[in-house]
Amino acid sequence: MSSKFVQFLKSGPPPARIALLPDNRFFVRTVPVAAGTAPDDVPAQIELALEGLSPFPPAQLYYGHHWVPGSPHALVFGCYRKRFTTDQHGSWADAVLVAPTFAAFLAVPHEPATTLVFPSAEGLTAIHWADSAVPIRVACAAVPAEADEAARAKIHDDLLRAAGASRKVIDVAAAPVPATSPNEKNYAFTAGTLNCTLPVALAQTLDVRDREELAAFRKQARNDLWLWRAASGSIAALLVLGLLQLGILTLGARWDSSLNTTVTHQRPLVQEIQAKEALAKGVEERDTKLLLPLEMASVIGTLNQRGSIVFTKSVVNRTQSQYVITLTCQTQNSPEVELFKTAIENLQTVENVVVSQPRTANGRTDFTVTVTFKPDGLKPSAAPTVATKTS
Repeated sequence: MSSKFVQFLKSGPPPARIALLPDNRFFVRTVPVAAGTAPDDVPAQIELALEGLSPFPPAQLYYGHHWVPGSPHALVFGCYRKRFTTDQHGSWADAVLVAPTFAAFLAVPHEPATTLVFPSAEGLTAIHWADSAVPIRVACAAVPAEADEAARAKIHDDLLRAAGASRKVIDVAAAPVPATSPNEKNYAFTAGTLNCTLPVALAQTLDVRDREELAAFRKQARNDLWLWRAASGSIAALLVLGLLQLGILTLGARWDSSLNTTVTHQRPLVQEIQAKEALAKGVEERDTKLLLPLEMASVIGTLNQRGSIVFTKSVVNRTQSQYVITLTCQTQNSPEVELFKTAIENLQTVENVVVSQPRTANGRTDFTVTVTFKPDGLKPSAAPTVATKTS
């Protein structure tokens, strides 16, 4: 089961469906292309040429073209849309390529003056290359079902003469059939013993469907491909995660067993270390983290040099913070409150100052000031020092 699943992931999305249409329903012509013409300008030239080649406007045709940069001409092919029924057109909906059957052979390696002949249900088709990568002629010949070998050979020879002078003839035993491509850059075909590919980039202009319809289809196809990749990647990731989880559980069980043995063995030593650490921490608390209300009040008191502010109460709440002191104060001069706050804020050892809303009555202002000192800003029994912040 696992090997089949891995093979499924490796195989990628299902083979692309390609619709190859009968060659004898299309007229095929060559159109000259000026040297130096940009690839983006060729389709416009093709449409102009079609208006002169066909009695129907391009909007009423199924058409496409084949051109390779540097070639002096393009191969143009088209047919009247009504030559295909609505049901036939509907069967193309999920096809990645809809083109004449001969399009499968347009990228076959060939020498100059080569003609390739292959059979189909309608008869024989010949593709002739002169000295360019683009064929100069595609000819079709009907072969009656009752024709014997001699008659078929004559039709074959007449088709070769109609195609053009050939130094080499490639006779293909069967019509091309779409095959699974090993990569996303090519479409693959088999024709008897001949295996051939058609680059996807080259096939973009061979599709005969309506251009707007084709653009919408290709956009959807790209989205479907990314969805396939995302789904395959997610499945593969889940499989890897499952294997990793199984490995972790196995290793975890062994690790837990070893860890439990180690913990049991080391527990007395750990308990002894923890007891010593708690003792040392308690000593440190008593030595360096004592409440320092006198020191804090003394530092603040030095700012009241004129004695205009009277301290009536001071509180240090250890549960709140050992670095915070709250002073209850009085003054007969209310402007002194803001000056007092500013002076405290300028102390380097102070982190924050909050003055409650002053209350003035009978010429006296009552207020509280809460001062938060910086950790290690004061030391036990240290002489109070007033150091203001420098700007």
